[in-house]
Amino acid sequence: MLLRNFLHSAEGNFASMTAIMLPVLLGTVGVAVDVGTMTSAQSKLQTAVDAAVLAASRINDKALDREQVFKDYLAANLAGKRGLTGLTSSLDIDLGLNYISTTGTASADVDLFFTAFLGSASRITVAASAYESRNDLEVVLALDNTGSMGSARMGELRKAATSLVDILSTVHMPDSEPRRVVKAALVPFVTAVN
Repeated sequence: MLLRNFLHSAEGNFASMTAIMLPVLLGTVGVAVDVGTMTSAQSKLQTAVDAAVLAASRINDKALDREQVFKDYLAANLAGKRGLTGLTSSLDIDLGLNYISTTGTASADVDLFFTAFLGSASRITVAASAYESRNDLEVVLALDNTGSMGSARMGELRKAATSLVDILSTVHMPDSEPRRVVKAALVPFVTAVN
């Protein structure tokens, strides 16, 4: 009877409804703030990883280490950015004959305000990749080394083969260093190709 009277009573409805709804409203606002913090942190980390992967993928100098450049650019782009802790990163490099593919990943913990009271830590992971064509060549030269060539013709054949490889290495980018890599294979034959 007492419970029924309490439920049907219209006195003090605003105060009781406020007491019931206030924790729900505060929790909803807290989750919204933390979702915004996570989204902002993920955007910052993604931008930093994108820049670091592009920097690491553009290196032509063999003296520079791509992984070190990636880590340096990532650290420089995240310097002064609050809210990201426990940063870990890695760079995978795939060197093909005519391409370099780099893929960088980074993970970090995001400092949250409201859901930290519940003991949950949030970790975000982002990835970026870049693909660069190297324009290297593979050339196979089938050279006649029969007795009909003689020593004079054989000398000219050597000069011509060497000149061809030199021309191919500079024809695409004659004024830039390093020169294009040309891998040449020689196939000698007398009566049949070996």
